[in-house]
Amino acid sequence: MPRWLLALALCLCSLCCAAAPAAPTAPPLRVAVSGTWTLPFGELKQNQLVRGITFDVITTAAQRAGLRVVQVEVPQLRLDDAMAEGAFDLRCHFSPSWTPHPDRYHWSEPLFETSDVLVGHRNAPRLTTLKALRPSDRVGTVRGFSYPSLEPLFAAQQAQREDALDMAAVLRKLAVHRSDYAAVSRQSLDWHVRTWGNAGLAAWQLVIEKSNYHCAVPKTSKLDAARVLAGINQLRGSAALREILARYGAAR
Repeated sequence: MPRWLLALALCLCSLCCAAAPAAPTAPPLRVAVSGTWTLPFGELKQNQLVRGITFDVITTAAQRAGLRVVQVEVPQLRLDDAMAEGAFDLRCHFSPSWTPHPDRYHWSEPLFETSDVLVGHRNAPRLTTLKALRPSDRVGTVRGFSYPSLEPLFAAQQAQREDALDMAAVLRKLAVHRSDYAAVSRQSLDWHVRTWGNAGLAAWQLVIEKSNYHCAVPKTSKLDAARVLAGINQLRGSAALREILARYGAAR
């Protein structure tokens, strides 16, 4: 066989092996899955994540680490308790600012920006600062989510927290003016506008929380955190990650 043909065959073999799913005998990687996720980050069917940015990130990272993904559904309000109990080995779509205990995790590198923005109903006054919120203003939020910049305002009754099950529901409520404003990620807002249009929504956005997309291994996990996070960190800045984000219209 000519050398160039042999080299091509070896290259193709390497690519196929890299893309192949982990063998059934590979060590399990228990990944926490939350029912509050919606596209573009995740779509659940029968309590299992079937597609979305997070599904693709954990699947790709597990393959690179030689691990087998096992999804563990954990209610949003029980994530910290489940972590302390050692119920899962990996949590993605996460940021150190979203937990009061960031020191209890080994963190991946930031993969991309996931800052939250405040968007208003088209009939609500435009805001240039959160201090302009009024006690009667209803701000759409996801039940169980932490909003460090908004929570002092809610506690002081400078605005009303209007919880919904997930970000898709938050935006649907805003569109029909069941809330005046909504706190959502840019990716979720873009997905909503592409899927349902921008009816009822104002054109302006106010950045309220700067954050990045991380994955994290709880220190209660018995897996080697370095092994797990290596597969995730390899995605940072890679063509594979750009393809994942482009697949869900989040590459910007």
